[in-house]
Amino acid sequence: MQRRGNKPEPSQTADFHITALVLPYADMLATEYHFAELIKQTGLDKEYGCRVYRMKQKEDLLNELQGM
Repeated sequence: MQRRGNKPEPSQTADFHITALVLPYADMLATEYHFAELIKQTGLDKEYGCRVYRMKQKEDLLNELQGM
C-alpha cells in the first residue's frame, strides 16, 4: 500500500473505496496483498462474513467457486 509518511497513489485510494463498498456485501473477495492483510488484521472479514483472498491465492478462490 503506502509507506509511512507517503501519500497513497490515486489508484490505491480508489481501490480502498471500492473495497470498502464491496466488503459488506461480498461472500468472497480477491484483492492485493496489503488490502487483504489490512482487512484480516482489522477483523473486517469476520465481521462481514467475507472470505478474503490475496491475488496469489487465486487458485484457492477458483477451487472454492467451482465447488459451489
